[in-house]
Formats: sequence, structure tokens, C-alpha cells
Amino acid sequence: MKVAVLDDYGDTLRTLACFSRLAGHEVKIWTDHVQDTDRLAERLKDAEALVLIRERTQIRAPLLRRLPTLRLISQRSVYPHIDVDACTEFGVIVSSSQHAGTPSYAAAELTWALVLAAMRELPRGIVSRGEAWLFVVVSAAGLALAAAMLNPLCLALSPIALAIVLGYSYTKRFTAASHLVLGLSLAVAPVGAWLAIRGRFEPAPLVLALAVLFWVAGFDTLYACQDVDFDRREGLRSLPASLGVPGALALARSMHVVTVLLLLVLFRLLPLHPLYLAGVVAVGAILAWEHSLVSPEDLSQVMRAFNLNGWVSLGYFALTVAAAWLGPAR
Repeated sequence: MKVAVLDDYGDTLRTLACFSRLAGHEVKIWTDHVQDTDRLAERLKDAEALVLIRERTQIRAPLLRRLPTLRLISQRSVYPHIDVDACTEFGVIVSSSQHAGTPSYAAAELTWALVLAAMRELPRGIVSRGEAWLFVVVSAAGLALAAAMLNPLCLALSPIALAIVLGYSYTKRFTAASHLVLGLSLAVAPVGAWLAIRGRFEPAPLVLALAVLFWVAGFDTLYACQDVDFDRREGLRSLPASLGVPGALALARSMHVVTVLLLLVLFRLLPLHPLYLAGVVAVGAILAWEHSLVSPEDLSQVMRAFNLNGWVSLGYFALTVAAAWLGPAR
């Protein structure tokens, strides 16, 4: 069997007693680190078994596609660097010891999680738990009071709005549709504004709310693709964790197509100047650009793609205000 070993920086594998078990096999040990797909494909082109040293080298679909003889990946500890779905697709077995009796997560990741958590107000002692609860209760009461000052319908719906906004943070524990719940959290804003002024439901704000829902869910799904390994390891639910990155990105694109279509429908429901259509075209162009930056094989531009949504909201708002001010064409 042809065996390749990657990232043995100290060239220590040969000194282990167990190395003798590979006698009779063709073993190639690499002591430097390479992540470039072309160079890795050249090094591993004949390998039938691959031995990895922890999580140093990313093993993704573009590389696996170029390794037709590979049948086994062996390593120790967790494997966020290995695309298990792609390995299954290409018939590669992943064998990893999970340290029996010890937690199956990397200490470094846990350390960073603790550091990030410690930066929040509660762990730092800036706010006590009682003060935090008081802040939530007073804020919720303030929202209900403000809703009551608007009209009875807003007051009646205020508990639903609070439940959506406060409940979103828990949804990743039990549903992959958490991205849609986040979209719903923002989608209630245009409906709430309409109800505050008009005091009744009408089609226009509901269409706009659906557009916001699918827009937010789409870019949040795209953003979550970079967390797919963490979500799976920690048992959190998300569309990338459930569908895989390729399926999640395809669904995100579909949601943004629906967003643009709903924005076009809004033009038929409101007295807007045709300038509004230029805003919708601009939204579609920016969203297309956003998706062009990200692929299942390359998630390095996720943050850049995500940040484009700021221009979507600002541009759409500016042109919609202008179209409303100008009124319908005569």
C-alpha cells in the first residue's frame, strides 16, 4: 500500500515503535506544510492511504476529486478540516480516534470560546444577572407601552414581536430554519411601522416583510457556511450543517431570487416612480456579486460577501424614498 504522511514537522514518526508496522508498505513522509491544492494533488496523486497530523491540512472536495486512488484517511482527534461529505462521495473512509474518555473538541477552540465569552458584560461583572433581567423586563415593558400609545392592534401584537426577537437566539438548538427566524425578526419591522401609521394590515407591508425575511435568511445562510464544522461538532442546527455547503449556498441564492421578485411585486402595490425599479435592479446586481464571491470550494470571501448587504439596504432605502417622493410616472 502507498501511504502518505503530511505535516510531520519534527520528522518524529519514523522514531515511533509503531512505525515498524508499516514495513513492506511504500511510505512517503512530508515534513513541511502545504495547503495549495495543486501541490497537494501532485504529492498525493498515488496515495492509497493518507495519515494526517491533527487539523493542519484542509482536505476538501477539490483535492479529493484529484486523488482517485485514495481510499483511507487516518488521523487522531477532531476533523473540522476534513470534508466528510466529500469523502463519502468519493469513497474515502475517514478513521479518527476521538481520545476515549476525554472531550472530542480542540482545546484551542474551547479556549477562544472562553475568551470571547469572558469579554461580555455578565462574566466581567459590569452587569449582574439580576440587572440583566431587569434591563430585559424594563425594555419589554417600554416596548409594550409604546405600542399601546400607537393603537390597540400594535399593543395586541407586541408580545408576538418580543417572542420572535427574544426567541431567535435559541433556535439553532432545535431547527435548521434558524436563519428564517432571524429573517422574521427583521421582517416584522416594516409591518410594525405600517401598523403604527395605518393601524391595519395591507398587502404592501406583508410583501416587503417577506422580501426582508428571505433577504436576511439568504445572507445569514451564506455567512453560516464558514461555521459548518463548528455547528456539526457542537450539535447546533443550521442549513449548511444540514444540507452541506453546496446545498446551503444554492438555497441562499434561491432565497435572494425570491427577494428580488417580491421587491418587483411591491412596485405594483404602491404608487412609486419607475426610479424604484432601478433600485431593485441594483439590489439584484449586488446580490449576484455577493454570491459570485463565494463557492463551496472557497469560503475565504464570506465576510466580504456578507458586508455587501449594507449597500443593499442603504441603496434600496435611498432609491425607494426618492421614488416615493417623486410619485408614479404620469
